[in-house]
Amino acid sequence: MKMWRQSFIIFHFREKGCTVLKYRTLDRDSRKEIEGFWSLVYDNLEEKSIIAGKIKEFLGKVNYSDERVILVVSHKRVSSRFIRLPSSDNKEIEEMIYLQAAKDLPYTPEELVVGYQVVERDKEGFASINMVFARREIIDGLLGIFKDQDIEVEAVFLTTYGIAGLFNAVLPGEMDEVLVACLESDALEITVLNKGKVFLSRFVNIFKQDSLWREEVFKQIMETQSLY
Repeated sequence: MKMWRQSFIIFHFREKGCTVLKYRTLDRDSRKEIEGFWSLVYDNLEEKSIIAGKIKEFLGKVNYSDERVILVVSHKRVSSRFIRLPSSDNKEIEEMIYLQAAKDLPYTPEELVVGYQVVERDKEGFASINMVFARREIIDGLLGIFKDQDIEVEAVFLTTYGIAGLFNAVLPGEMDEVLVACLESDALEITVLNKGKVFLSRFVNIFKQDSLWREEVFKQIMETQSLY
């Protein structure tokens, strides 16, 4: 008899639509089983009331019952930087991150939501950081859609980390440098991983009505290799 340990619903928000993935893990060996994919269509990510209605309708169809909810936000709405900081202390790093984010963008630290991953620490006491930041109103707007329906969101991720997580799930323990490209209907997201961690990420709009769009995808991949 199968005993399911955890069940997740992941909402990937893009500019004109949301992709939803529902999966669960088996208690015995942590094996994952995908229950389904769905697409929710809207015209603009700012249409919060329309999006809220579609999510409410969707959750009713799949008989939502306290599954863990995770949000994934497109790189188009989130910025990222790879920086080196003169500290290895987690508390000091977090303080520096917010100051750095405010320096890079025309917003105060209070207007930003910031996340980061420590990629490596060196013997000199420096830390290499992959920093991710977004305007707070964007993230709060998405969280508010679920809060209004009494649904607690467990985490919010940038698509880059979703891509990295998928790769690490498919090839666990891969330590070599790897470039992973995710092509969607109108965008290309490229992630460079080293020892399973994100070292570089890029987001590029792709116009498939252009007859040379495939060449553009290849060009962007080669440019990313050069940047890294």
